[in-house]
Parts: sequence; C-alpha cells; structure tokens
Amino acid sequence: MSFMNEDGKLVELAKPTKWVLQGSVAGEVMPVTVTKKGDHFGVVISNQVFNIADNFTLASPVINAQINGELTIFQLISRDVGYIKLQYLGTMFEVQILSKKLADHWKYMVQKPKADLSTMVIAPMPGMVKSVGVKVGDEVSEGQEMLVLEAMKMQNSLTAGKQGKVKKVNVKEGQTVSTDDVLIELE
Repeated sequence: MSFMNEDGKLVELAKPTKWVLQGSVAGEVMPVTVTKKGDHFGVVISNQVFNIADNFTLASPVINAQINGELTIFQLISRDVGYIKLQYLGTMFEVQILSKKLADHWKYMVQKPKADLSTMVIAPMPGMVKSVGVKVGDEVSEGQEMLVLEAMKMQNSLTAGKQGKVKKVNVKEGQTVSTDDVLIELE
C-alpha cells in the first residue's frame, strides 16, 4: 500500500497484520485479536484460540470457513458498518465488530431508537397500489390483508403486523409508491 506524502514523495506502508477489535454477540462483549499468519488468520476471542484459513470472502452469501481444520458453513444474511448478521445451524447471530479504539467511543454515541414497524405497513418495493382493504377506524387483526401492491406485474398482499385500529391510510388505489414508503399506520 502506498500514498503520496506532503513533499510529493511516494511512501510505502506495510499492510496491517494484526487487528485489536471488540466483538459483541447478544449483548456479550468480548476482546478479539486477529493476526495474519501466512495462509491463515490466528483469532483469539476471550482467550480462545482459532486458526481460520484465508479461503473465503465476506462478499459471498455462503461462507465455507476452515476453522481449526474443520469445515464450518455460515450464511451471510447482511452486513452494515460495524455489524454482520450470520446464520449458523439455523440460528441467527447479529455480531458487532469494532476496532478497540472505536468501541471505546461507541458507548458515548447516541443510538437511534428502532421504530416499531409492527404498527406500520411499509412498501417493500416500488409499485402501484392496486387496492386498499381498510379505512381509518377499522379494527384489524394480525395477518389481515391491508392492501395489494402491484410490482413487476405481480400482486403482493401486504398484511397487518399486529392487531389494532387503523390510524391513518397514506395511499389510495392507483397511487405509485417507493420502497420504504409508509402506506398504512395503526394505533
């Protein structure tokens, strides 16, 4: 890796071979150290040592990792800054991985509260509202069809995430909507 310094000279930097991190799974925080050792990584998690072959990429939806000589298969569900969501043997794990320095500051950062999406019907894709099956004041039950959204010549039934009363209907039949638009709100 190289870059040009303030004097205009090309400076070579060695690729990092050791990372001091902090991991968190289900609220349990643990120190993580990763060291590049030739064709594998030495990973220490809370004093447990793992040798992981450098034979996979986090760009693949299926990860075939050699961990301590055994093939272990994970499904990569999603990645975001500092987070990765994996599925292993049918169980979903959301893992937070931060550099130690960032983790020390993370606790002071205000976290955006997650919205209660069960009280909203949100457009999962762009499309046209084919029909609206409820009006303000209607009582609805969990799983009841609220509206039909047509996208790519297919009709998608959007249902209530929980029982409640319709507070607001933000769309009408024939209206075009975008992904993540709030279509119907419940009390």
